[in-house]
Amino acid sequence: MEPKDLNLKVMRISKPVLHERVPIFSEEDNDLEESDASGLSSAYLMPNSVGDFYLGEPAHFLLSIQNMSNPPIQFSDVKVTVQTESRNAPRTINGDVAIGVLAPNEIRTTQVKIDCRYPEEMNMLCAVEYSRDGQPGNYRRKYLLPVRKPFDISWQWTALAKGSAMLNVIITNKVVGRTVLFQTCALNNSAGEKRCNITALNSGEKKPIEVDTVFSRGFMVESVDGNDFTTELLSLDLKWLPSNGQVGHIQYSQIKPKVEKRPKLELSIHNLDDQPFPPKCNEAFSFSVFICNQTERVMEVEVLLDSDESESIKWNCVSKFDLGKLAPSAQKTVSLSAIPLLKGFHSLPSIIVNDHLLNQTYAFRDFYRVPVS
Repeated sequence: MEPKDLNLKVMRISKPVLHERVPIFSEEDNDLEESDASGLSSAYLMPNSVGDFYLGEPAHFLLSIQNMSNPPIQFSDVKVTVQTESRNAPRTINGDVAIGVLAPNEIRTTQVKIDCRYPEEMNMLCAVEYSRDGQPGNYRRKYLLPVRKPFDISWQWTALAKGSAMLNVIITNKVVGRTVLFQTCALNNSAGEKRCNITALNSGEKKPIEVDTVFSRGFMVESVDGNDFTTELLSLDLKWLPSNGQVGHIQYSQIKPKVEKRPKLELSIHNLDDQPFPPKCNEAFSFSVFICNQTERVMEVEVLLDSDESESIKWNCVSKFDLGKLAPSAQKTVSLSAIPLLKGFHSLPSIIVNDHLLNQTYAFRDFYRVPVS
């Protein structure tokens, strides 16, 4: 088809939800420095003024199609299709609208919504198919949607035992001039067979997060069969409400539990069935510590509980346990009690294990974080 036969315009009809203030040049007597203005035009005509897209926010577009045929002729079977794709996301149809007949000089419009849920640039393909005098025709335009990250996300894995780990998701708000309130932070098994039991840990009261402020959420991840993590894949579903009131949504996939090298002496924490979890502030809670000899020799084990005044959790039991000899692959249990003094995520005080046969010391510091409500 001739390029002048059809006029396709794509217009962005909403500002970026998380747009930053952009300085606008003006005359000296017309100072706009303090205005909450975007440097984008009011029309947002693509591709010149598309602006930024923030990961997780919806982007709304208005597509206009005009019959510009010369000599004038009516188009029939007109259909508009909008597709998006990115490096790690398959092609998705975001809009498929049948317009039908388009008379000479007639303009028809349609709206499409695109969700930026993956941290990478997206390609948006707008295709118009039609029939002219019984002959098929088409017109296509491709746009690049630059996606910016509103947050920095880090993952802190703590191996607890064989097939058991704790994940602490740490999110830093990087959007200037916007507070965000996280409504959903959920860790799930990836599509397919359920391989992990996932327990969300309470992180305290929800509150708006300012720029460069951290939000964190903890999860207990346990393999269903109790074996080491090998083929397990997880996904993170994140929804938030920015200060201007429109919900954002991000999905992360291909999250693999961290597998650490097995130490010579393995120490794991097990909550008691009759104890509430997470524990409450200023209330003692009890748990069991399993100590397993991962070597091929006998150990003679002594357990010491260490703490200092700066720690937020204090031991509430005797500080020394003599467990005697521990055969290879054998396991012994110690019952302990502690009192949390502050709400939030805090590490248990240190546990020191001495092997008197070879005069070796194993120090377990910051090895287990407890969510305190």
